[in-house]
Amino acid sequence: MSVPVVELPPSFQFGKVVGRLIHAIADTAEDADDKPQARAAAGTITFTPRETLRKATDSGLTAIVTQGPVEATLSSSGRILDAEGRQGIWLVTGVWGVSFSLAPLANGGTRPQVAGFDLLVTTAHTDSAPLDLAREAPYVAPTGTVVQTLVVPSGGSDGQALVRASDGSLVWRTVATGGGGAGGVTEHAALTGRDAADAHPISAVTGLTSALAGKQPSGSYVAGNDARLTDARTPVAHQHTVAELSDATAPARALLTAVSHAAQRGLLSAVTAAEVDARIQAVVASAPAALDTLDELAAALGDDANFAATVTNALAGKASTSHTHTASQVTDFATAVRATRHPRVVEVIVLAQGEDPATITPAIPSGTVLLRSGTTQTAP
Repeated sequence: MSVPVVELPPSFQFGKVVGRLIHAIADTAEDADDKPQARAAAGTITFTPRETLRKATDSGLTAIVTQGPVEATLSSSGRILDAEGRQGIWLVTGVWGVSFSLAPLANGGTRPQVAGFDLLVTTAHTDSAPLDLAREAPYVAPTGTVVQTLVVPSGGSDGQALVRASDGSLVWRTVATGGGGAGGVTEHAALTGRDAADAHPISAVTGLTSALAGKQPSGSYVAGNDARLTDARTPVAHQHTVAELSDATAPARALLTAVSHAAQRGLLSAVTAAEVDARIQAVVASAPAALDTLDELAAALGDDANFAATVTNALAGKASTSHTHTASQVTDFATAVRATRHPRVVEVIVLAQGEDPATITPAIPSGTVLLRSGTTQTAP
């Protein structure tokens, strides 16, 4: 049967703990240098509450709250992870014992040993200022090492310095503005033999030029993985002056700042609609309504794009205005002459001796006078 999860009483408060464990190891072929390296630790860290039983009041009811060990794992980089894989772990405020169960560095190797210790978790250990195990772990000096403890006296304020008095004790002293004295401090400005301007050219600082080579110029920068670089935000409405358009040409700026349409047209050498109409009317002039458009002119030319060539070719086949024809070249010439001759004018045909008028072609018209040697007759 699953047990439902409920919230702790409001009187319980929390602090956050972070940390990272790595092992120093000998140099490997994983990098190009010959210096020792580090490898992330693997395993678990157990936090055991020193206060395993508490009482808390919630909604008028007193509850007994038991606390047990809390186990955290280590990430691939050796950082503390909670049960949901997030860096760091939240603990109830109070004293907790810390113990380590670390995996061997290699198959069959020995397990690294890290001594346990206690730490105090408070509400001051927030998400932005967590408690770091590296600061809380006690320092264990190597065997034979003499550890000296420096006891700093209380008090002191901004501008004071910690100095050794004539009796050998450490005391806070106000920084002197002049030459100083026994047990006092002399300001840099009061030192003799120093450069008055206290300034040095870059070339006078050993190694500074080479150290600065290849560095980014001064300015504000963000890391390449900064979330702000990929955070899609709604653009904020804003305006720019024409002078702030870096890639605008001088004519474009003049056009944008023109005070009227007329000024803009002048910059573009443009014309108004009325001016366009006037120029069209000048082209049309007094043309008749049936021929005052290009479409009407094209229709009048038979939509022939080669109208001039067509007319030239047509005229080439015509006769000259000054020419002559024989009677035989004029169709129905004889008929036309007969139809228009005077009634007293008759046509005379002379027949050869023995020639039959019936054999003459075309047929001899009626009323034609036939002459034959010694005779005269009229065609029937």
